[in-house]
Amino acid sequence: MIEVGINATKLGYVRTGEIEKAVALLRNEWACMPGTSQDQGYTMAQLKADFDKYVKEFSN
Repeated sequence: MIEVGINATKLGYVRTGEIEKAVALLRNEWACMPGTSQDQGYTMAQLKADFDKYVKEFSN
């Protein structure tokens, strides 16, 4: 399936909470993202937990 529109962009995925899709697109730009050869030990679960924490913190 090919996604089209704003939601198919890195920022669009972040805005809709689809962090795994955003990270998949960002891996070529940021080598420290989870799942890359230089991921610094930061897991996808940690990234998603931090994302949820910041969304909650800044949505108040």
